[in-house]
Amino acid sequence: MDGSYRIATADAMRLLHELTGWAIAADVMLDHLTVARPSLEDVYLQLTSGVAGSE
Repeated sequence: MDGSYRIATADAMRLLHELTGWAIAADVMLDHLTVARPSLEDVYLQLTSGVAGSE
């Protein structure tokens, strides 16, 4: 594993609020934090085979 994490959520705003609040309190830098919506291909693979996002 390369030290990165992927989290899927239906409420990205709430999750980001909680994550950044924790990072501030713990004095942790989130240097490479990104937020992305799944691509159409990701959604298709998830619906048809359940393998989307299994990197």
